[in-house]
Amino acid sequence: MAGKAYELAHRHRPGRPPLPCELVGEPLEQLVQRSRYAVQPPQQRDLDRHADNYGPSTKGGVVRTGDSAWHITGRPEQLRAMCEASLRLLRLDTIDLYQLHRLDPGVPMADQLGTLDALRTEGEIRHLGLDTVTAEQLEAALELTDIASVQNRYNLLDRASEPLLSRLDSLG
Repeated sequence: MAGKAYELAHRHRPGRPPLPCELVGEPLEQLVQRSRYAVQPPQQRDLDRHADNYGPSTKGGVVRTGDSAWHITGRPEQLRAMCEASLRLLRLDTIDLYQLHRLDPGVPMADQLGTLDALRTEGEIRHLGLDTVTAEQLEAALELTDIASVQNRYNLLDRASEPLLSRLDSLG
């Protein structure tokens, strides 16, 4: 995927809508609407000329089950519901990059990625990404579908993702 995505990840909170999507939904909708006009003032053209390179990114697959408790959920019906909720809250027709927040060990990877791939085929997701995976999990995922991004923790104190980075380098 060329360009950069701005992440609007949210985690579903019981009984309360996700705040990041609430806050950016209306301004994002206005930006998308303005970019459809053929004639625009110069300052708007400067903002909108990057629309093909930058887009919203969000995640699904984690549900908040308490004040400090999170639950990984990769059940197909829940992944679909999370994506559709993000589309509604962001007021978008398509999410440029949708990342699976975590692979659910209790649900086959093929079911999780198959659901997201179906959403991509339906036009609700443009690119599919993974968050917090191993090199082996990436290999298995690539056998099932195209993966546009991987987001893992990596810093001076945490180098556990070195094998994944090596594999990503080899993929280009």
